[in-house]
Amino acid sequence: MKAQDERLLRLLLFLDLSILVAIPTSLLLCILFLRAWIKNAESKARLRFESELPASLRLLASSLTAGLSFLQALDSFSSEGNSEVALEFRRALSEIQLGSPIERALHDVAERMQSEDLKWVVFAFSVQREVGGGLAKILQSSAEAIDARANLRQEI
Repeated sequence: MKAQDERLLRLLLFLDLSILVAIPTSLLLCILFLRAWIKNAESKARLRFESELPASLRLLASSLTAGLSFLQALDSFSSEGNSEVALEFRRALSEIQLGSPIERALHDVAERMQSEDLKWVVFAFSVQREVGGGLAKILQSSAEAIDARANLRQEI
């Protein structure tokens, strides 16, 4: 009887230890899975942003050509669109309304989305504000350059 009690005690001790190992291991696996899922979602959002950016810049350029100011064009585009770019520009517009400079808010979007193309557009926008010139033409040219680079990447 004593040997049977001893085996039962060992089994219970083993089960207690396995539960103590299983719970932290399960939590760790859940955390790792969630991190991978979030990174995947962020990566997909960045890809959508990059693919939608040239068309969005063209739309902003046409709004400027129609006579809207840059902020009006940005507001019109972001309020009507459901794209990733519209979502990020809506966030930038909120920052601008809270007092952030336009260049800073757009640069923050470029940083968040890790978009080198948008960084160049923001740089061109900054130069245009200091020097002058047609912003619509700059946005149109930027969209064409981004499309050309995307086509070149696909060919490579």
